[in-house]
Parts: sequence; structure tokens; C-alpha cells
Amino acid sequence: MSHPLLHRLSRFALFGVLLMQGCAAPRDVSVIERPTGGMHIDLSATSRLNREDICHALRYHVLDFNAAGQLEMPASNLDCFGDKADYRHQCQTLEMAKPGQTTPDQRLNCQIDAMRDAIAAGRPDGTPYTHLVLVVHGGLVSEDEGLRSAILATEAMSKDVDPDGPQGQGHYYPIFVVWRSGALPTYFEQSTRIEQGKRSPGFARAVAPLTIATDLARGVVREPRFGASEGLRLWNFKLRHQLSQGDGEFSCEKQKAQMTASSALATSNEPAQTQDATRTPFNVLCPDPERGRDGLLKRSLKTGAYALSTPLRVVTTPILLGPGQSAWENMQRRARGLVWRETDKRDQTQGDITPPAVVDGGLQVLFRSLLMPLTNGPDNGPSPYRLTLIGHSMGAIVVTEMLRLEPRLRFDNLVLMGAAVDMRGFVYALRSSQAVHDHHAQVYNLALHPDNEVFELSGRGAMPSGSLLQWIDEAYETPPTQLDRVLGKWTNLTALERTIPPAIAAHVTFKMFGFEQGEPQVHGAFNDLEMCYWRKSFWDASDWQSHRQSCAALLSVEDGRAP
Repeated sequence: MSHPLLHRLSRFALFGVLLMQGCAAPRDVSVIERPTGGMHIDLSATSRLNREDICHALRYHVLDFNAAGQLEMPASNLDCFGDKADYRHQCQTLEMAKPGQTTPDQRLNCQIDAMRDAIAAGRPDGTPYTHLVLVVHGGLVSEDEGLRSAILATEAMSKDVDPDGPQGQGHYYPIFVVWRSGALPTYFEQSTRIEQGKRSPGFARAVAPLTIATDLARGVVREPRFGASEGLRLWNFKLRHQLSQGDGEFSCEKQKAQMTASSALATSNEPAQTQDATRTPFNVLCPDPERGRDGLLKRSLKTGAYALSTPLRVVTTPILLGPGQSAWENMQRRARGLVWRETDKRDQTQGDITPPAVVDGGLQVLFRSLLMPLTNGPDNGPSPYRLTLIGHSMGAIVVTEMLRLEPRLRFDNLVLMGAAVDMRGFVYALRSSQAVHDHHAQVYNLALHPDNEVFELSGRGAMPSGSLLQWIDEAYETPPTQLDRVLGKWTNLTALERTIPPAIAAHVTFKMFGFEQGEPQVHGAFNDLEMCYWRKSFWDASDWQSHRQSCAALLSVEDGRAP
């Protein structure tokens, strides 16, 4: 079967998966996709973006990894990587002068060297950078969306001031890791090039029609069981609450009290009868349960409208459960390729039999070559830089795996937003990290309100309800224990009560967002620019209105308007 025909079949089978928007990066009219690929930046669309700032972001703040985990220079209509005197290492010029002769590792090291020089040189006004921020986005994000988000956030962060810096003044230096996690490309690769975790394009293409048919059949067979799970979930979090007129409403405060009592018993060496049941070994932040929340009538109407679209979901659910799960498997493969990457070298005489070797991934090189030398300081002494690690959704999988691999990394904040990592991996990462044990690094786990988590709509109700995290727990994975469910769902967190030692738990904050205007209501909203997600005031959100107003003022200045 021809390659174009396979491509068309894959597109047809995945039309429903394209409706998934669980982790999509924020869009902006100033960056428009070209049909031929790459990016086209419309400078006339907004005064916030200009050629110099965009090129600076792409040169010094973005690491763009392709599907194989290799660094690429982002394509754009601005020729950002041409012969520019201020781009000292001339990484792209080197590749253009010797096409095909530079290796991915050479390009990566060249780009990291450029970042190191930019950090050492400081800001254009001569003030130093004090706060390094590494951001790894989640799944269902294309290259263009990832680059767009990184460019806009770099522009905003470059003007922002870190109140926790020296004398209350500090400046951010962001580093964005962009990787390919779009739904259609990941499924197309999984069905035509990957066989049991290794590249086998010859065999995979030959059996691609069978693979696609099997995926769809698997989805059809699993649909009744998934429908039953969804029905139970909606009953517990929507209908039962409404029929009981709110008496059974989920209460963060009730769960917090439950976790407080059991955690005190689990983490104290004192006899149970002498323990203080009110002592909380970790921080739990709950929103106002009613502020901003829809009324009972509006919630009932939404539930009724969702019920009316059931016939449409009978068609789309098998696509979510079949091809969607295969796309999820390849997203995990690509995410982990940032840590350990397959080389392109293989024994050509053996065809698909001999798998390629595995080498250090791009993020591993970044940690060892840039972040650890800068933040650990000479002889592990004091460093002039603070470091924050931010992982959104599947980005949390990458960040926690890196912490387990490099436990000596000294960081100040670990921020996981709607984390798709399982709780077991999270616990292992915290237990092994010297920064958490010895340097009292702060850890923040941010989650949606369970009602928003379980009833998030994709494709305006055309797909089954629930965020990507809900789909992972119910459809894409089979967790053997409660501890193997995802960290980002608030209702899973009680499994952590007896797993986090008191010395670590004192520096861990669990934050649930509520229903106030501007708070994240869907899984993909955590890294919206309007959230100013790099600020500590977003992580603890103890005064949400002040954070929102301050962030709006910053973005108004960025957009050329008076705050």
C-alpha cells in the first residue's frame, strides 16, 4: 500500500483525536501557521511582538526537539538564524555552511553554549539574571504551538521582576523545551513506523492497515466498559450532588481534614493516642467553595445538554479509546526521548532487526552542561542563580524522571501543573532529590477542582467528558495500585498520605484551583500566558485577585497599553 494512502487512512481514523485539546498551548493571532509548515509571524497583528524580540527568544531561550529527540533550529520567515553578529556561536550558520555534516549533539552543545554566554552577559541594561526558569510543556502540542507559547512567554518574563530576588528585585531567564506531541503526528508515527517501542518502518508500514483497524476495533470493544466508568464518575461528581442539593458536594476542606488526621498518624513516632490530629505535615491550599461557581440551574442545564449529545459520542468514543491510546503511547515515547534518545545508527545489513543505540537525551545534556554547573556553584558552594523547574501535564513526567536521574541538581522550586506523572514516580523523585532533603527546595503540585476535572468538555461535548488526566486513569493506563494513578488529579492525592516523609512533606504544597474568574478551569489552561504561571503568587495563589491584577498589568504593558 502506498505511503500517501496510509497517510489518508491515518487522518481518517484520527479525526476524533484532533478534538482533544487537553494540553494545547495558548494561541495568539500574531503567529499564524503556514500551510507549507514552519511559522509565519505577522508583526502587524500586535505591537507586543517584533522581529528582534522573536529572534532573540528563538536563539537564546528555546530548545526545539524533533520527534527523534534531536535539536532543530526553528523555521520562520524572519531568518533569525542568519549571519547575525550578535549570535556568537552561529549554530544555524554552521549547519547552513556544512549541510548534513554537523551532528545533533554538536548543534545542541552550540545552542547551550549560546545560552550560557547570554546568562553570563546579563540583561541589555547591564543588570544580571537571578532566576533561571525551565519550562517543559505537555502533550497534544504541535511544534508551532510550542514555539508560539515560548515566544510570547519569553517576551513577558523578560519584563517581569522576581520579588524573591536580591533586595526584592530579580530577573528571570526562561528556557523552554519544545517537543513534538501533536495528536495526528504521534499517531501516524506510532502506526506506520514504531513496533513495540522500536523503530521498524518496513514492518510497521506493511501492517499499518491492520494496526489502524485493530485500534478502531479495540475502541469499539472497550466503549461499553468505559461508558459505565464515565457514568459512575458523572453520578458521583454531578448528579448525586445536584439531587442532594449540594449536601454531597465535593469539599476540599473535608478532604484536607481527612488527610491531616491520617497523615499525622502516619508521620509521627509518638504513640497514636498522644498525637495532635490537627498537625498537617504538608501544605494544602483550598479555594473558596462557592466563589465564582455556577448555580445549580446552570449546572443542571449543562448536564442535560451533555446528555443530549450522547449519540455523537457513541461514534467518537471508540476513536478516543483506540487510536487515541496509541497516540498517547507514542507521546510518552517522545517525552522520554528527551531523557534518553535513540541514535540513527543501525546495522543496515540487518534491516529492522538491530535496534539503534540509546544515548543521553537533550534534557540530560542541558542539566549536566548548563543547569547543574550554574546552580550547584563552585565546589557545590553558593550560586548567584535560583532555579525553578516547571512541568505541565506530560512535562511533569520528563522533569521528575530527570530529577531521579540527576538527584544532585540544586533547584529552588519544582512546579507541577496538572501533572500526568504517576504518584509513585513523584515520590521516588522527591525522596532521591538532594535539593529537597538538604536545601529545602519548595515543591508545588497544582490541580483543578474535581468538578472541572471530571466534566471538562472536548469538542463542545462531542468527545467523552473529562480532562486528559481523567482519560489517562480511565482509558489509557491500567494502574495496578492507587499510587500508580496520576498526580495531577486532586482526588488521587490521599494515596500520598503515608509516602512522603515529614522532612520532605513540610516543603510540599498541594494547591487546588476553584471557580473564580481567571483561574484555570480546564487542563490546558495552566500554562496560558494570562496565568503568569512562572510567578510564586500563581503557585500558592493565597491572594488570587492580587495575582490576577498584577499579571494583567504586566501583560497590558507588554501589549503596549497603559496598565
